Amino acid sequence: MRVIKSNGREWKIVLLQGAYHLQDDTGALTGPFFSVGQATEWVKGYVSHDADLMAEICAHADKVEEGTAQSRAGSSLATDLAARFSHRTASEIEDKLKEVWRARRLRWD
Repeated sequence: MRVIKSNGREWKIVLLQGAYHLQDDTGALTGPFFSVGQATEWVKGYVSHDADLMAEICAHADKVEEGTAQSRAGSSLATDLAARFSHRTASEIEDKLKEVWRARRLRWD
């Protein structure tokens, strides 16, 4: 398990349902993050568009789990998200979608 230390605090990086989160010494979780690098940047005080992208991916997965949304064809969803989050390619986004879907045991179309 990777640990990040900054300003006298310590966070553990945990992988939860296909997304990275930071866990502080109280056990509270912050995230989701797209990558370990993004979580590290957050600890150091940087802001990244990946946080918004990861929140969008997890929100869609939540809706699929709850049955309030149908699972869209993965490459179609990745293409739509890439149009809104141009700092990542559709291929990168599709890989992250697959990782989240796999971790949550959702059906990938």
